[in-house]
Amino acid sequence: MTVYASYGEDILIKRLQQGDNNAFTEIYNRFWKLLFAIAFKHMESKEAAEEIVQEIFMRLWDRRNELDIKALGPYLATACKYAVFKQIAKDKLRREKISGHVSGLAPSDNELESLIHARFLEQILSTAIDALPTQCKIVYRLSEEEDLKIPEIADRLQISSNTARNHLARARQIIRSTLREAGASILLF
Repeated sequence: MTVYASYGEDILIKRLQQGDNNAFTEIYNRFWKLLFAIAFKHMESKEAAEEIVQEIFMRLWDRRNELDIKALGPYLATACKYAVFKQIAKDKLRREKISGHVSGLAPSDNELESLIHARFLEQILSTAIDALPTQCKIVYRLSEEEDLKIPEIADRLQISSNTARNHLARARQIIRSTLREAGASILLF
């Protein structure tokens, strides 16, 4: 066991940003199996999953100075999911082009990238909303999905306007934080 195995993530991240190969190796050893499991679950191909994981680690090393990583596990898992979705979309487009189902008006690479990015963010938002505390989730959905105002929400739930306002503020704060954390991994790609 090397000394790096005893380092916390914050130290490994700092050393990675300094170009420390041993820190990178430790990160790779800690997270390779997790990322492979995520990729394999969606790709159902050992080779495709390995390729995605290798690409994630190559980009992590290449962009180590530019990245602002708070927690390696969530960061790398989100990067892996994004890479999987991106690969699936590319494979689907390639199959459609080969089979002749895509007209000359096929989306450009930039449009495809934007579509993948939008779907990914939509999934993150949905997951963040589902993970909210129950009362925050109810207030958020009433506000955003039913377009109710604070007094209407308070009346419907039989709570004070201040309580409804606080639940909505907390929900938005949690969602913003979740999106911000996920946004960092999108920089990998």
